[in-house]
Amino acid sequence: MKHPVFGETVRSDACLDLVQGLKYGAEFLRKHKTVPYVHFEMCDGLRELWKQGRTTTINEQVARIYRTYGFDVEEQGIGWAIS
Repeated sequence: MKHPVFGETVRSDACLDLVQGLKYGAEFLRKHKTVPYVHFEMCDGLRELWKQGRTTTINEQVARIYRTYGFDVEEQGIGWAIS
């Protein structure tokens, strides 16, 4: 999310929701009908979101899950930019 004064900001509400979702890996995998790699990529992306306010992915399922948790997902080249 772009802030006019502070630049990139963190969507703390969406990040906290995602942390709660990722807390129990097996539940997350069943809920989203996905594989462990997606869980790993979501955790890694969450770390980037907290530090930089943005992350990217080329995995369509990951982009869809981020959108489900309330992040802004925009198409960028062959992947997606998440903020």
